[in-house]
Amino acid sequence: MKIDRDFHMMKGDDEFSYAENSRIQRRAILTTRPMVEKAVREMGSDLHPQSMTIVDLGCSFGANTLLFVSDVITTICENAMAGSFYTRLFPSNSVHFFHSSMSVMWLSQVPENLDGSMNKGNVYIGATTPPMVTKLYQNQFEKDFLQFLRMRCKEIVPRGRMVLTLVGRRSKDVFDAGRTTIGFELLSQVLRTLVAEGRVEKEKLDSFNIPIYCASVDELKQLVCHNDLIDISDIQLFEMDGNCMDDPEPVEGPAAAQAIGQSTSATLIKGGDRVPYRKPFRGFYTR
Repeated sequence: MKIDRDFHMMKGDDEFSYAENSRIQRRAILTTRPMVEKAVREMGSDLHPQSMTIVDLGCSFGANTLLFVSDVITTICENAMAGSFYTRLFPSNSVHFFHSSMSVMWLSQVPENLDGSMNKGNVYIGATTPPMVTKLYQNQFEKDFLQFLRMRCKEIVPRGRMVLTLVGRRSKDVFDAGRTTIGFELLSQVLRTLVAEGRVEKEKLDSFNIPIYCASVDELKQLVCHNDLIDISDIQLFEMDGNCMDDPEPVEGPAAAQAIGQSTSATLIKGGDRVPYRKPFRGFYTR
């Protein structure tokens, strides 16, 4: 399967489209709004640029993000992403601020060396997933996330900022991503039922693994520390539930599957010579 060609969100605006089933993503952006505004203000104070280039990577509600930070800065030059964010996208030292919400947990591919005989009956890391499979998922996320940071470090200006929000987990146990794990377990159970009814081939279920990984806060910290040019200014773990935007309307239908889990948001800073380098982990909060 070619990820960027075959594995993508449903287009359009009908009942089953991504646009109509993204309430949890919208909630994540609203929850992290203060973090984004703070990062932009601090960057402006550090750099005093006449204009800024802000890039939104793989977020359906990026336009809304740019709208609420536009009153903080002088000029916005928005660049549309053209290609995978695991590759180079922009010229060196051309971007002041990167934003990505609910995207970086998606892997560039199904973990390397993971075949259909290794994770039978599961579409992700489940209760019956062998430890070797979880290690393959961890290795692929580490490879992809470090590649993401390397590419952005080349593109962002010194003392530029990145705010990244991704689905994560509170527990250090890779098998326990809270309600996110439960959601994938339910999906696996449904597919196993379809196999038992003869509606889906068992080989197809066994060979299907979702290219996603829910990292812990400690994992993210360790990976950022591998990159000498990047520092963490803020990192927060927050719960995501069905009460998106304090909407009294109950979450039903396809959207209900998204009303689960925990998310992590981090503000990253690229080091530079003009401003003293900050110590890591200025703030860490959970709720």
